[in-house]
Amino acid sequence: MKTHWAVLLAIFIILTTFILWYFDEYLRVLFIFFNGKKSLAEAMTYAGATAGGIILIGNLLVNNKRLREQEKTNELTRKALAQTRELQNETNRLAVKKQLDARFKDAVALLASENTNVILSGIHALAQIAVEDSEINANGQKDYVRVIMNIFLSLIKENSHISEGKNKNGNVINNDESEIIIQTIQAYLKDSPLKQSI
Repeated sequence: MKTHWAVLLAIFIILTTFILWYFDEYLRVLFIFFNGKKSLAEAMTYAGATAGGIILIGNLLVNNKRLREQEKTNELTRKALAQTRELQNETNRLAVKKQLDARFKDAVALLASENTNVILSGIHALAQIAVEDSEINANGQKDYVRVIMNIFLSLIKENSHISEGKNKNGNVINNDESEIIIQTIQAYLKDSPLKQSI
């Protein structure tokens, strides 16, 4: 009912014009469109033009209100979509972070092995985790890079002090294997995000 107020007002004006013209000749003089006696056709023409103008203005106002409401709805939809995208990005980042956590734990476990090839696999895995961590955390916060850097420095220190041919656990180790471990770590320190941590 509220949206059709202009139509109802126009119908009221047309009916009022007709009633004033038809029933009372003296009241027609008081009505704004009549200067004396006019025919019914002229009176209805004036009333129709007035009613049409009111309907036009009323429809413009109603359409303007609808347009503003639609713009508000569109803005709320854009905000909701942006929040959904942010939430999805955060969810994806956390899922990748969880995978990195598991891979980090497994790679560190490889470093405790007696076999040099397994230790090298752990070093390669940690270096890859550092690269991926740098890509994921574009905001500058590198969770694993500093930790991996410290692990690599500990491995270099541990393997550079092997003079008796035994590692910290007392197991016999070949000095050539220690050199391979140190050289592998140095290669990663030169060409990875770990270089930025030095």
